[in-house]
Amino acid sequence: MEGKTRFSYIIGRVEKNIGVRAVRNGLISIIPVLIIGAFALILKTFPIDGYQQAISTFAGGFLLEFFNIVYSATFGVLSVYMTFSISRSYIKLKADSDIVAGGAVLSSLISFFVFSGTYLDGFGTEFMGPKSMFLAILTGLGASALYYRISKALQKRKHTLFSRGADKEFNRILSTFIPAAIIAVSSALVNALVIRVFSVDSLRMLLSDAFNAMFSWNGKGFFKGLLFVLFSSVLWFFGIHGSDTLEGVMQKYFTPGLLENQAAIASGSSPTTILTKEFFDCFVLMGGCGATICLLIAILLFSRNRARRGLGIAATFPMLFNINEMMVFGLPIIFNPVMLIPFLAVPLVCYSTAYAAISLGIVPMITSEVAWTTPILLGGFRATGSIAGSLLQLFNVVLGVLIYLPFVRMMDRQTVENNKNTYEAFVDYFRKNEADLVNVRLSELGNVYGDFAKELCADLREGMKTQFALAYQPPYNYEGKCVGVESLLRWNHPDYGTLYPPLVIKLSQEAGILASLEEAVLE
Repeated sequence: MEGKTRFSYIIGRVEKNIGVRAVRNGLISIIPVLIIGAFALILKTFPIDGYQQAISTFAGGFLLEFFNIVYSATFGVLSVYMTFSISRSYIKLKADSDIVAGGAVLSSLISFFVFSGTYLDGFGTEFMGPKSMFLAILTGLGASALYYRISKALQKRKHTLFSRGADKEFNRILSTFIPAAIIAVSSALVNALVIRVFSVDSLRMLLSDAFNAMFSWNGKGFFKGLLFVLFSSVLWFFGIHGSDTLEGVMQKYFTPGLLENQAAIASGSSPTTILTKEFFDCFVLMGGCGATICLLIAILLFSRNRARRGLGIAATFPMLFNINEMMVFGLPIIFNPVMLIPFLAVPLVCYSTAYAAISLGIVPMITSEVAWTTPILLGGFRATGSIAGSLLQLFNVVLGVLIYLPFVRMMDRQTVENNKNTYEAFVDYFRKNEADLVNVRLSELGNVYGDFAKELCADLREGMKTQFALAYQPPYNYEGKCVGVESLLRWNHPDYGTLYPPLVIKLSQEAGILASLEEAVLE
């Protein structure tokens, strides 16, 4: 019990950390970009030869060009969206009206462009996409935190730029110049120092080279593949696109394995190479990093959290094609201590069972190229040319679901507890405004209370027919005779119990359903 309490304490501390909250909120904010980009990628890479030929030839390749444009405008600059959103979330969580959020965001973007090396390809999209996700998190948080501290220090010393005759908003924006300039110069100096000392093109390249150097030892057997899976998952957990970061390792050590097997068959020999790119795509990274197709199934079948199930339903289609950014960012998995153990363990278990099954001859060697977007069952069959490949995928999925299941339930319990704490604070906030005779539109607040009010409004609409009840309070005359009853509206929320009645009326007004609620009471 003591260990469980300590683990819960650690999770609670991580959950309250402003950096973790900023990353999570920022990643959730870019889900629309992920949805659009995921569908563009699916339509662009759908693994059917006839379909690929059709989109390549229709109207001179118009469809393929269209999908490429949408993909480039979403996933192609994903790290830019991340930097912007994380920086904005950080300043928003600071809840300081004296700090110009736009200045922090611009400073973070400048820092990101400097460190990612985007200037190397003429500010093309090569270094703005998933390859630079970790830098997006670093600059989104780091530059924003530095900007905040500098701005606060300047305010205390009254060092603020003003332009005589300009309006208030212009002067407010002008005050961002000094902290933004300090951050821009500092980023450029650090990046220049990295380039000079390590002979690389940028800080992003230094990080990539450092990761690849970990696999420079000889051999490409079981343990090198195991380390590859583990390290890729660790990178993903901390917001680094593991697949892109370790692409050099994949191309050098594992991609040639398929050619070796095909050459062996052509020469009349038996294939002997187990580890190929298709091995990882089909039997380890099912649904994407972390074998998250297993997590998706666990959520859809066993989670009681409505928002989490809604996310699972929305993410199902892209995840069938191994595109899981919506789940990774939306759940989120990144910086989520509850998800760390299963996110690392499931791919390792899948890797080990698949390696054992192929090495023992239970499943044939991989001899065919398979696109990484090929859905499970079909991918295993195509890679091995045998139904045994599909069965191996199915076996790994079942194992993965069983591993993820207790952690999904743990997240559900944690969410209920956190929401109850938020609800109590929210009611205290409402009652204080009520006592001070302050009328605030709760659903329009730009903080956590505003988000919570919107959730309650949605719950109010959905539960109006089933969750409401009337309590009857009888009044008596001077003779002690009951002369009627007073009807008291009560909302029995499934998570928070009976809600504070004046709050219910306030939310129903803001949700625009007060008239419908009155009709329900009369009925």
